[in-house]
Amino acid sequence: MLSLLAPLFCLSAAAADPEPYDTAVLVNPIGPVTAVVANALGIPAFDANLKLHHMPRDGVGFTVQTDLTNVVVEDLHVVHSAVRFGPRFSLRKRGLADWTLTPYAVVGYTGASAAHTHLVRYGVVGAGLDAGRTWVWKRFTMELGLGVLGTAAFAVATPTEVLADRAVPSLLPVQPHLNWSLGYAF
Repeated sequence: MLSLLAPLFCLSAAAADPEPYDTAVLVNPIGPVTAVVANALGIPAFDANLKLHHMPRDGVGFTVQTDLTNVVVEDLHVVHSAVRFGPRFSLRKRGLADWTLTPYAVVGYTGASAAHTHLVRYGVVGAGLDAGRTWVWKRFTMELGLGVLGTAAFAVATPTEVLADRAVPSLLPVQPHLNWSLGYAF
């Protein structure tokens, strides 16, 4: 995947739009495309993620992101929803189109059921940090970045007859991730 994004990264360095926009709406296309392919293969799946960046000043703004994933395989149904939010810092004080650092908090819910019986439902809270670069060309926006996320899960409900000997993990490991998003600036 990095080999596919590297040419975009190199070409974009010289083509940034100098017009200052202060808001962008973006989506990571990997999840929705994967859901479309899964649906074509007969696996009902849905993935939606929407990210909003707003930079009212050149150096500081905020980011809000929503994630919703829903997959059904045979009788197994898995759903995950989360909201990420936090400040966004423009490292060179160039507003939206700049190198950025975004610390954030995460609040979410994950659940799994089989044959209409809840297997597990738990809440997720966490914190993370993204570092990356955003480019804007005539309102088209692309963002590339790397980040880390650490989460803690807490049981909302676990039927004792189904998961008698299993506990929901209280701490999931810190996980690195790649951020690639496309969108529109205004």
